[in-house]
Amino acid sequence: MNSSAAGAPAIYMEDWAAAYGPAMLVDPEAEVGDDAELVEDGPDHLAFHDGTPDDGRRPFAFVDGVRRGEGALYLDGPDGTLFGVAGAHGVGAAVLEPGRPFRFERCEVTRMVILGGGSRVQLPEVAGGYRWVAASTPLTTPKAPLDELQVRMRSHEGRLAEELCSAGYLTLVDGPLFYVRSRDLPVVGVTKTHHRRLLPPAHHERVRLLGPGQRTSLFRLGEERFSAYVRLAPGTRTSGPWAGIVRIELPASTGLP
Repeated sequence: MNSSAAGAPAIYMEDWAAAYGPAMLVDPEAEVGDDAELVEDGPDHLAFHDGTPDDGRRPFAFVDGVRRGEGALYLDGPDGTLFGVAGAHGVGAAVLEPGRPFRFERCEVTRMVILGGGSRVQLPEVAGGYRWVAASTPLTTPKAPLDELQVRMRSHEGRLAEELCSAGYLTLVDGPLFYVRSRDLPVVGVTKTHHRRLLPPAHHERVRLLGPGQRTSLFRLGEERFSAYVRLAPGTRTSGPWAGIVRIELPASTGLP
């Protein structure tokens, strides 16, 4: 809730589960990224654009994944202890086609055992048909195997997104487009949590003023991506200023139009 006492600072509650953390995670002391460049409405002008209602004739696919560490592993060797993880990642899509309800497609679960330090170990299959794919990371830090599991999940998301795009779907994939290799597909990356302040401070502060269905001017990230902030829905009376705002990414090869 937000405080109503006169002169008291406002306190907001996030609209999504606390386990996900806040949507806005930008360190106020962090420097602004230097790779964002406004490209649509002038180099110094951040405009708000109204969205165009969809005509209902285009099929959409929404790709997402989840990963879970199921057991911490330790391997004692001549050079000391190596860390590992037994875990799983699941990837799939929700598909919307004209005249049909949402349905789930291509939902797959992969179980992996990942060791650090370049080591690999194969766990035996157990009752119920559970088996693990063996993999490795050259890093030796305790968190490295779980990070590798995350990378494997993102790579799987990217491959599924490319396949759905090639099948004619406008595909929205969770997160940035780093794991989508093709730059000529109808794909949109959707980032829900904001870790960096990409725009200059004055523009960054205006993003929270977006109305439902509006987006900011496009800005370029590096040489391969366009990006914009979009407000998906209005906030509630107790929402934080960035509730309902996502950042989208598009392949720059699609062109500004």
